[in-house]
Amino acid sequence: MAIGLAHLIVSCTPPVTPAPKAATINKLNRVYHTIRVLESENHLSIGEQLRRITNAITLQDKWTRLVVESMAKDGIDETIARETLCQDGYGNLFNIDFKTSLIAKGAPNKLTGVEFDVIIWSSGENGINEDGQGDDIFLPAEKVPR
Repeated sequence: MAIGLAHLIVSCTPPVTPAPKAATINKLNRVYHTIRVLESENHLSIGEQLRRITNAITLQDKWTRLVVESMAKDGIDETIARETLCQDGYGNLFNIDFKTSLIAKGAPNKLTGVEFDVIIWSSGENGINEDGQGDDIFLPAEKVPR
């Protein structure tokens, strides 16, 4: 894996823990940067990379496996990879789904407007996945790192 991704995980971890919502937004920025790096390095969309993982059942498990294995190549501890790229600022696992599935469920365009075929977001403070509604936290397309 490129040094950029390992550097991102280690250098962007703030020394002071921000409020859970701010931490979640910071983590989502890292998640989408990681997706961009993985797509560039592997020459496959993130959705296709996740579809190729057969030794995990849920999309969330596949995402965790992908990032943990990718980070391990750069010597990043599994716990750090999980906490940084798989959990929101409230300590809950991020939600992950294919964009087409979310659109079919009627999720708002502000959630589904990102360029990737997979979307990751937080259930927010109440811990209930509301598919981009309620207090769910996500990055709108214009905020996704380029």
